[in-house]
Amino acid sequence: AQELGVEPWWTSPDFRLAFLRPLSSLTDAFDFALFPDCAPAMHLENALIYAVLAFIVAHLFRTVIGMHWTAGLAGFLYAASDKNAIPLVWISNRNALLAAVFGFGAVIAHVRAREISCGAASPTAARAMQVASVVLVALALTSGEAALAVLAYIPAYALTLDLAPWRARARSLAPIALVVVGWLGAYHALGYGTHGGDFYIDPLDRPLAFAVALATHAPVLLLGQFALPPADIAVLQSPPVALRFAMIAAAICVAGAVLFARVLRGNERASFFAVGLAFALVPVCATAPND
Repeated sequence: AQELGVEPWWTSPDFRLAFLRPLSSLTDAFDFALFPDCAPAMHLENALIYAVLAFIVAHLFRTVIGMHWTAGLAGFLYAASDKNAIPLVWISNRNALLAAVFGFGAVIAHVRAREISCGAASPTAARAMQVASVVLVALALTSGEAALAVLAYIPAYALTLDLAPWRARARSLAPIALVVVGWLGAYHALGYGTHGGDFYIDPLDRPLAFAVALATHAPVLLLGQFALPPADIAVLQSPPVALRFAMIAAAICVAGAVLFARVLRGNERASFFAVGLAFALVPVCATAPND
Protein backbone atom coordinates (compact mmCIF):
# COMPACT_ATOMS: atom_id res chain seq x y z
CA ALA A 1 0.00 0.00 0.00
CA GLN A 2 2.92 2.36 0.69
CA GLU A 3 4.44 1.63 -2.73
CA LEU A 4 1.12 2.49 -4.37
CA GLY A 5 0.83 5.73 -2.41
CA VAL A 6 -2.27 4.66 -0.51
CA GLU A 7 -0.43 4.97 2.82
CA PRO A 8 2.26 7.57 3.68
CA TRP A 9 5.88 6.49 4.10
CA TRP A 10 5.78 6.87 7.91
CA THR A 11 3.04 4.21 8.29
CA SER A 12 3.98 1.40 10.69
CA PRO A 13 5.10 -1.78 8.85
CA ASP A 14 2.60 -3.85 10.85
CA PHE A 15 -0.30 -1.44 10.23
CA ARG A 16 -3.57 -3.23 9.48
CA LEU A 17 -6.97 -1.71 8.70
CA ALA A 18 -9.60 -4.22 7.61
CA PHE A 19 -13.33 -3.92 8.24
CA LEU A 20 -15.89 -6.70 7.82
CA ARG A 21 -18.75 -4.90 6.09
CA PRO A 22 -20.12 -7.32 3.49
CA LEU A 23 -23.58 -5.77 3.20
CA SER A 24 -22.25 -2.25 2.72
CA SER A 25 -19.65 -3.56 0.28
CA LEU A 26 -22.43 -5.17 -1.75
CA THR A 27 -24.16 -1.81 -2.15
CA ASP A 28 -20.87 -0.30 -3.37
CA ALA A 29 -20.44 -3.15 -5.86
CA PHE A 30 -24.03 -2.58 -6.98
CA ASP A 31 -23.31 1.12 -7.57
CA PHE A 32 -20.17 0.52 -9.62
CA ALA A 33 -21.87 -2.19 -11.65
CA LEU A 34 -24.87 -0.02 -12.62
CA PHE A 35 -23.57 3.57 -12.65
CA PRO A 36 -19.78 3.60 -12.09
CA ASP A 37 -19.34 7.17 -13.32
CA CYS A 38 -22.44 8.73 -11.78
CA ALA A 39 -21.64 10.06 -8.31
CA PRO A 40 -24.98 11.94 -8.05
CA ALA A 41 -26.84 8.62 -8.21
CA MET A 42 -24.70 7.29 -5.36
CA HIS A 43 -25.38 10.44 -3.33
CA LEU A 44 -29.09 10.05 -4.00
CA GLU A 45 -28.87 6.49 -2.67
CA ASN A 46 -27.31 7.79 0.55
CA ALA A 47 -30.01 10.46 0.82
CA LEU A 48 -32.78 7.88 0.44
CA ILE A 49 -31.21 5.65 3.09
CA TYR A 50 -30.95 8.66 5.40
CA ALA A 51 -34.63 9.44 4.84
CA VAL A 52 -35.48 5.88 5.88
CA LEU A 53 -33.19 6.24 8.91
CA ALA A 54 -34.88 9.49 10.00
CA PHE A 55 -38.29 7.81 9.73
CA ILE A 56 -37.14 4.80 11.79
CA VAL A 57 -35.61 6.99 14.49
CA ALA A 58 -38.79 9.08 14.68
CA HIS A 59 -40.78 5.85 15.04
CA LEU A 60 -38.46 4.77 17.86
CA PHE A 61 -39.08 8.05 19.68
CA ARG A 62 -42.82 7.59 19.27
CA THR A 63 -42.59 3.97 20.46
CA VAL A 64 -40.70 4.92 23.62
CA ILE A 65 -42.16 8.36 24.39
CA GLY A 66 -45.66 7.79 22.99
CA MET A 67 -47.88 10.01 20.85
CA HIS A 68 -46.56 13.26 22.26
CA TRP A 69 -45.17 16.43 20.74
CA THR A 70 -41.77 15.75 22.33
CA ALA A 71 -41.42 12.59 20.21
CA GLY A 72 -42.07 14.60 17.05
CA LEU A 73 -39.62 17.30 18.11
CA ALA A 74 -36.95 14.70 18.88
CA GLY A 75 -37.45 13.07 15.49
CA PHE A 76 -37.19 16.43 13.73
CA LEU A 77 -34.02 17.37 15.63
CA TYR A 78 -32.40 14.06 14.67
CA ALA A 79 -33.33 14.42 10.99
CA ALA A 80 -32.08 18.02 10.84
CA SER A 81 -28.92 17.52 12.90
CA ASP A 82 -25.72 18.66 11.21
CA LYS A 83 -23.93 15.91 13.16
CA ASN A 84 -25.32 13.40 10.64
CA ALA A 85 -23.87 15.25 7.66
CA ILE A 86 -20.73 13.20 7.05
CA PRO A 87 -22.36 9.77 6.57
CA LEU A 88 -25.04 11.49 4.49
CA VAL A 89 -22.72 13.24 2.02
CA TRP A 90 -19.71 10.89 2.07
CA ILE A 91 -20.59 7.98 -0.20
CA SER A 92 -18.05 5.63 1.39
CA ASN A 93 -19.57 6.25 4.84
CA ARG A 94 -22.82 4.58 3.79
CA ASN A 95 -21.92 1.71 6.13
CA ALA A 96 -22.84 3.95 9.09
CA LEU A 97 -26.25 4.76 7.59
CA LEU A 98 -27.04 1.10 6.91
CA ALA A 99 -25.81 0.04 10.35
CA ALA A 100 -28.08 2.66 11.93
CA VAL A 101 -31.12 1.73 9.80
CA PHE A 102 -30.92 -1.97 10.67
CA GLY A 103 -29.69 -1.28 14.22
CA PHE A 104 -32.54 1.02 15.19
CA GLY A 105 -34.92 -1.33 13.41
CA ALA A 106 -33.63 -4.08 15.71
CA VAL A 107 -34.19 -1.87 18.76
CA ILE A 108 -37.82 -1.22 17.73
CA ALA A 109 -38.44 -4.91 17.03
CA HIS A 110 -36.98 -5.86 20.42
CA VAL A 111 -39.11 -3.25 22.20
CA ARG A 112 -42.26 -4.49 20.45
CA ALA A 113 -41.42 -8.12 21.29
CA ARG A 114 -40.99 -7.26 24.97
CA GLU A 115 -44.17 -5.17 25.07
CA ILE A 116 -46.16 -8.01 23.54
CA SER A 117 -44.65 -10.53 25.94
CA CYS A 118 -45.28 -8.39 29.02
CA GLY A 119 -48.79 -7.60 27.83
CA ALA A 120 -49.71 -11.31 27.73
CA ALA A 121 -50.70 -10.97 24.09
CA SER A 122 -50.06 -13.53 21.34
CA PRO A 123 -46.83 -15.43 22.06
CA THR A 124 -46.53 -16.09 18.32
CA ALA A 125 -46.40 -12.37 17.59
CA ALA A 126 -43.79 -11.88 20.31
CA ARG A 127 -41.60 -14.64 18.87
CA ALA A 128 -41.96 -13.18 15.37
CA MET A 129 -40.79 -9.78 16.57
CA GLN A 130 -37.92 -11.37 18.49
CA VAL A 131 -36.80 -13.25 15.37
CA ALA A 132 -37.05 -10.01 13.38
CA SER A 133 -34.89 -8.28 15.99
CA VAL A 134 -32.19 -10.96 15.78
CA VAL A 135 -32.17 -10.85 11.96
CA LEU A 136 -31.91 -7.05 11.99
CA VAL A 137 -29.03 -7.27 14.47
CA ALA A 138 -27.16 -9.53 12.05
CA LEU A 139 -27.86 -7.17 9.13
CA ALA A 140 -26.68 -4.19 11.18
CA LEU A 141 -23.41 -5.86 12.17
CA THR A 142 -22.68 -6.95 8.60
CA SER A 143 -23.23 -3.33 7.54
CA GLY A 144 -20.60 -1.86 9.85
CA GLU A 145 -19.06 -1.74 13.31
CA ALA A 146 -21.09 1.38 14.11
CA ALA A 147 -23.98 -1.00 14.73
CA LEU A 148 -22.50 -1.79 18.15
CA ALA A 149 -23.28 1.74 19.30
CA VAL A 150 -26.85 1.60 18.00
CA LEU A 151 -27.51 -1.84 19.47
CA ALA A 152 -26.44 -0.51 22.89
CA TYR A 153 -30.01 0.75 23.26
CA ILE A 154 -31.30 -2.83 23.50
CA PRO A 155 -29.63 -3.62 26.87
CA ALA A 156 -30.53 -0.07 27.91
CA TYR A 157 -34.18 -0.95 27.36
CA ALA A 158 -33.78 -4.14 29.39
CA LEU A 159 -32.35 -2.14 32.29
CA THR A 160 -34.83 0.73 32.31
CA LEU A 161 -38.15 0.06 30.56
CA ASP A 162 -38.65 -3.72 30.42
CA LEU A 163 -41.37 -4.68 32.92
CA ALA A 164 -40.53 -8.39 33.08
CA PRO A 165 -38.54 -10.03 35.91
CA TRP A 166 -34.77 -9.78 35.60
CA ARG A 167 -34.39 -13.41 34.52
CA ALA A 168 -36.84 -12.92 31.66
CA ARG A 169 -35.02 -9.76 30.61
CA ALA A 170 -31.72 -11.66 30.47
CA ARG A 171 -33.30 -14.42 28.40
CA SER A 172 -34.62 -11.86 25.92
CA LEU A 173 -31.08 -10.55 25.39
CA ALA A 174 -29.47 -13.99 24.98
CA PRO A 175 -30.21 -14.51 21.21
CA ILE A 176 -28.92 -11.03 20.39
CA ALA A 177 -25.81 -11.57 22.52
CA LEU A 178 -25.12 -14.84 20.67
CA VAL A 179 -25.25 -13.04 17.31
CA VAL A 180 -22.89 -10.30 18.55
CA VAL A 181 -20.43 -12.83 20.01
CA GLY A 182 -20.56 -14.89 16.81
CA TRP A 183 -19.92 -11.79 14.72
CA LEU A 184 -16.95 -10.81 16.91
CA GLY A 185 -15.54 -14.33 16.65
CA ALA A 186 -15.84 -14.36 12.86
CA TYR A 187 -14.43 -10.81 12.68
CA HIS A 188 -11.17 -11.82 14.32
CA ALA A 189 -10.99 -15.40 13.03
CA LEU A 190 -11.10 -14.09 9.46
CA GLY A 191 -8.29 -11.61 10.15
CA TYR A 192 -10.32 -8.41 10.25
CA GLY A 193 -9.55 -5.60 12.66
CA THR A 194 -7.07 -2.79 13.16
CA HIS A 195 -3.47 -2.73 14.37
CA GLY A 196 -0.52 -0.36 14.36
CA GLY A 197 -2.41 2.93 14.37
CA ASP A 198 -4.18 5.27 16.78
CA PHE A 199 -7.08 6.50 14.65
CA TYR A 200 -8.86 3.17 15.12
CA ILE A 201 -8.17 1.15 18.27
CA ASP A 202 -9.27 -2.49 18.47
CA PRO A 203 -10.24 -3.09 22.14
CA LEU A 204 -9.28 -6.77 21.91
CA ASP A 205 -5.92 -5.97 20.31
CA ARG A 206 -4.95 -3.02 22.56
CA PRO A 207 -7.14 -2.98 25.69
CA LEU A 208 -4.98 -0.47 27.57
CA ALA A 209 -4.93 2.00 24.69
CA PHE A 210 -8.68 1.60 24.37
CA ALA A 211 -9.15 2.33 28.08
CA VAL A 212 -7.20 5.58 27.65
CA ALA A 213 -9.26 6.45 24.57
CA LEU A 214 -12.47 5.76 26.48
CA ALA A 215 -11.44 8.09 29.31
CA THR A 216 -10.39 10.93 26.97
CA HIS A 217 -12.81 10.57 24.05
CA ALA A 218 -16.07 10.00 25.95
CA PRO A 219 -16.28 13.46 27.62
CA VAL A 220 -15.29 15.19 24.37
CA LEU A 221 -18.01 13.31 22.48
CA LEU A 222 -20.61 14.13 25.14
CA LEU A 223 -19.67 17.79 25.10
CA GLY A 224 -20.01 17.81 21.32
CA GLN A 225 -23.53 16.39 21.57
CA PHE A 226 -24.85 18.83 24.14
CA ALA A 227 -22.82 21.98 23.64
CA LEU A 228 -20.04 23.64 21.70
CA PRO A 229 -17.35 23.14 20.50
CA PRO A 230 -17.75 20.08 18.27
CA ALA A 231 -15.87 16.94 19.23
CA ASP A 232 -13.97 16.98 15.94
CA ILE A 233 -11.63 19.78 17.05
CA ALA A 234 -9.96 17.42 19.54
CA VAL A 235 -8.31 15.66 16.59
CA LEU A 236 -6.67 18.92 15.50
CA GLN A 237 -4.95 19.57 18.85
CA SER A 238 -1.53 18.48 20.07
CA PRO A 239 -1.65 15.63 22.64
CA PRO A 240 -1.15 17.94 25.70
CA VAL A 241 -3.83 20.36 24.51
CA ALA A 242 -6.18 17.49 23.63
CA LEU A 243 -5.70 16.06 27.14
CA ARG A 244 -6.54 19.41 28.77
CA PHE A 245 -9.56 19.75 26.51
CA ALA A 246 -10.72 16.27 27.59
CA MET A 247 -10.31 17.18 31.26
CA ILE A 248 -12.33 20.37 30.85
CA ALA A 249 -14.99 18.45 28.92
CA ALA A 250 -15.12 15.83 31.69
CA ALA A 251 -15.64 18.51 34.33
CA ILE A 252 -18.47 20.09 32.31
CA CYS A 253 -20.08 16.66 31.77
CA VAL A 254 -19.94 15.87 35.49
CA ALA A 255 -21.59 19.20 36.28
CA GLY A 256 -24.23 18.50 33.64
CA ALA A 257 -24.87 15.02 35.06
CA VAL A 258 -25.48 16.53 38.49
CA LEU A 259 -27.97 19.00 37.02
CA PHE A 260 -29.83 16.30 35.07
CA ALA A 261 -29.85 13.76 37.90
CA ARG A 262 -33.22 15.04 39.11
CA VAL A 263 -34.68 14.63 35.61
CA LEU A 264 -33.54 11.01 35.41
CA ARG A 265 -34.69 10.07 38.91
CA GLY A 266 -38.00 8.25 38.56
CA ASN A 267 -38.24 8.92 34.81
CA GLU A 268 -37.77 5.57 33.07
CA ARG A 269 -38.00 6.99 29.55
CA ALA A 270 -35.35 9.61 30.16
CA SER A 271 -33.23 6.95 31.87
CA PHE A 272 -33.54 4.72 28.79
CA PHE A 273 -32.06 7.39 26.53
CA ALA A 274 -29.37 8.31 29.06
CA VAL A 275 -28.27 4.70 29.65
CA GLY A 276 -28.36 4.00 25.92
CA LEU A 277 -26.17 7.04 25.30
CA ALA A 278 -23.69 5.89 27.94
CA PHE A 279 -23.52 2.36 26.50
CA ALA A 280 -23.19 3.68 22.94
CA LEU A 281 -20.22 5.83 23.91
CA VAL A 282 -18.07 2.76 24.62
CA PRO A 283 -17.68 1.38 21.06
CA VAL A 284 -17.65 4.89 19.55
CA CYS A 285 -14.53 5.75 21.57
CA ALA A 286 -12.56 3.21 19.55
CA THR A 287 -11.98 5.87 16.90
CA ALA A 288 -11.09 9.56 16.92
CA PRO A 289 -13.76 11.90 18.35
CA ASN A 290 -16.23 12.90 15.69
CA ASP A 291 -19.72 14.37 16.07
